[in-house]
Amino acid sequence: MSLGQNQFPSKPESPGQPSKWNELEPEIAVAAYYIWEKEGHPHERELDHWLRAEHNVRRLVDAGKTRKPAR
Repeated sequence: MSLGQNQFPSKPESPGQPSKWNELEPEIAVAAYYIWEKEGHPHERELDHWLRAEHNVRRLVDAGKTRKPAR
């Protein structure tokens, strides 16, 4: 996956992702974008950024600090 200038990472392909978290993809994408920006826009780190963002968003959901996914 390549990034052009001023583009942020998109969601990496991950088959078998639980569907209940699909509604949180926008929040995860924003969190991954901020991680990417904070690290200076590195290339080829999309999966790491996405997984870190997903972990952070799930932690917030579990703590009740963001909306819960629909079931």
